Amino acid sequence: NDFYFVVNQDGISGFLSSNRPYRDIVNDDTCCNDIFYLEWSMPQKDTVVLQPEPDIHQKIASVLPITLYFQNDCPDPKSVSDTTDKDYLQLYNAYVGDIQEYIHKSGEGLTGEEQRIAMYAVAGFMRDSLQTGYARLQLLKQYLTEAMQNGDTIDLVISGFASPLHNSDYNKHLSSRRIVSLLNYLRKAEGGRLSPYITGEQPGINIQVYYL
Repeated sequence: NDFYFVVNQDGISGFLSSNRPYRDIVNDDTCCNDIFYLEWSMPQKDTVVLQPEPDIHQKIASVLPITLYFQNDCPDPKSVSDTTDKDYLQLYNAYVGDIQEYIHKSGEGLTGEEQRIAMYAVAGFMRDSLQTGYARLQLLKQYLTEAMQNGDTIDLVISGFASPLHNSDYNKHLSSRRIVSLLNYLRKAEGGRLSPYITGEQPGINIQVYYL
């Protein structure tokens, strides 16, 4: 029987009174209690390091740069206008809607492993590039809205690209339309809350545009 267990102040040692056999001595003489000293180790506690919540500028930086993709000569094919009424969401949905057609065409004229590799490459582009770019854009619009609500100022640089299928003047018009489609998307996003900042009616988002 064990009695009177006492823990020392160090928390890892103590005493108790017991009539248990002492060490390796085995006999029937358990009439009297002895005092036993004990030590033990405390289990190691996991260390949890709390990271500070990233500020809005860090959140925005975490999703940049964003690369957005467009179908050939879109928006508004064969136009020489610098503007468009399309927004990027419309263009993105049209692109996604044609994914199966692009995948099928990539395998035309090929057979076996070559066909499989070509079709997988197109499917991988759609998943890893087209859809990833739009997902990052959705995060950006949320962070921009949060920044404007907080009264922050954000600088955005937007660069427009076009493939060299046309001359440089036409590509400049096409790049301009693509940039405008992105700005149209941001103006409509979040219920239009970003619109006055995108148009410049209210300060908060400084936009620089480049045509490359």
